[in-house]
Amino acid sequence: MTTPNLAANPHAAAHNCCCCVCVPETNYGVMQRWGKFVGVLDPGFSCFLWPCTSVAGLVSTRLRQLVIREEAKTKENVFITLSVAIQYSVEDGHVEQAFYSMENPVWQMQMFVEDAIRSVVPNMELEHLFMEKDKVSNEINEALSKKMQSYGYTIVDTLITDISPEANVKAAMNKINESKRLREAAEFQAETEKLVRVKHAEAESISKQLQGEGVAAQRKAILKGFQEGIEDMSKATGVEADETMKYTMMTQYFDMLRDVGLSNNKATIFIPHSPSSIATMEEQIISGHVNGNPKK
Repeated sequence: MTTPNLAANPHAAAHNCCCCVCVPETNYGVMQRWGKFVGVLDPGFSCFLWPCTSVAGLVSTRLRQLVIREEAKTKENVFITLSVAIQYSVEDGHVEQAFYSMENPVWQMQMFVEDAIRSVVPNMELEHLFMEKDKVSNEINEALSKKMQSYGYTIVDTLITDISPEANVKAAMNKINESKRLREAAEFQAETEKLVRVKHAEAESISKQLQGEGVAAQRKAILKGFQEGIEDMSKATGVEADETMKYTMMTQYFDMLRDVGLSNNKATIFIPHSPSSIATMEEQIISGHVNGNPKK
């Protein structure tokens, strides 16, 4: 820097004073000469003549974010609060435009976003708004980009970070979801119980079928053994088959009395107990069999 001779020329200081400035990285300096824009200072060290030339201010080209919370009303008259994050920046070739076109760009962007929200949200229901959040973000981003581009600002992205209904609306929504989940759980449980009962009935049917086949086979084997026993006894004793059958029935009758007496589930049973009752029982069994199968 050169120091002028103020005694020889008292106005030399005003014409020859050199000023230096350092512009930070990711910033640009706006130069003015006598109040008029003359150029942009790049990041780094720069010199200019002062006071005819000055740095009016700095413009940052960093990506910045603005978070806006705005209240709106949905189509079904539900009031909600939206949190919108605006990511914006100034490109290198629009420093002059961004510096001189807006006095308060943050406030202006907030007004544009509020206007965009009020034009989109009232046409949507609350549930639809939650489902189409990205679509709403794109519409706000498109509307904001068109307006801010003419002022030298680039809208990089617009994100809806939160949708908060009123507390009573949120509680009602949770209650609806809870009821829906409980109904689905009840239907699932009913279907499960139905399936279990059907499978149990099928298993019981198969079990009874097999049990019946087993009982039939058992009775068939008993009758066969009974028949063979009577025939053998008749051949061995020379007694007629009907007399042998009476003797066998009396033996089974006494076996039954023994089994009833030895059973753990003891109970008092009143039955006619005399030898003649055996013949009576035999006659009743034969009579019932004959009456149930009449001759054709």
